[in-house]
Amino acid sequence: GDGRGAAGQADLQRKQEPRQLPARGDPVQRPRRRAGVCGHGEGHCIGPLGARFGRRDLGREAGTFKLQRRQLGGEVLAYVGSADYYSTTATKQFQPQFDVAADGWRQPGSAFKPFNYVTGINDKTMTAATMFMDVATNFGSAAKPYIPVDDDHLERGPVTLTGALQFSMNIPAVKALYYNGIAHVFDMAQKFGVRFQSNQPTAGLSLTLGTEETHPLDVTEAYATMADGGRHIGYTHILAIRDAHGHHLVPPYPPPAGNQAVSPQPAQALEALSPPGQQHAQRLGLAIDGDQQRQ
Repeated sequence: GDGRGAAGQADLQRKQEPRQLPARGDPVQRPRRRAGVCGHGEGHCIGPLGARFGRRDLGREAGTFKLQRRQLGGEVLAYVGSADYYSTTATKQFQPQFDVAADGWRQPGSAFKPFNYVTGINDKTMTAATMFMDVATNFGSAAKPYIPVDDDHLERGPVTLTGALQFSMNIPAVKALYYNGIAHVFDMAQKFGVRFQSNQPTAGLSLTLGTEETHPLDVTEAYATMADGGRHIGYTHILAIRDAHGHHLVPPYPPPAGNQAVSPQPAQALEALSPPGQQHAQRLGLAIDGDQQRQ
């Protein structure tokens, strides 16, 4: 044998078996540390198709667009909806004059996870230091199991929300959605600017893994909302239309006041949890992952 004995083999089997999720009424594990809040003041949000949205499906159709934050009115600074608009060769995988950014339905993947976590932080049920167990868990039933795994198929045990977000872990994200509620996070994402094909969520708990299709441009708009302290203002391609004499043919575009999707603090906290945001927070002496400051 391997030297473990019957007791050791039984213990190993228990560790390998997926763990059942606690009852919905059970509280989320609370950290004993406090999270600070910080925003790092980037001037724009960039959405690279192909880097986040269905890399295997987009192929040459991948484009890039750039949104300015609210201070300048949500203007689109650059927009490429197709990799080669003037191409004369069209295939099933690549239609040159199809606008992938605005018209393509794509799965955002892990780019959706921040909207799940910001929901919990805004509801005051989670903080940047909330602990999740990154262990295999059956979120379904014995007859129809749903056991998500992380990308590297490893289990890390207790992790903070900060670590789960920064390393894009799947199991903690699904657990956070279980506590937040699928419909609640679905509605919150729409307040940020995300549009879905259906008015109701259809992906179940895999919603947080970005399986519900949306437009890449909408997700970039939602990230701009996050960067602007949770205020959603949308975007515009045109600021003004003038004739040859400089006279306005239509009224100029006025930057809208926007609608607050979440309080500024949760949105700023999520922004600070990104690696650039952490560096900025450290310069300001703020603790954002609970490792530096105790209650």
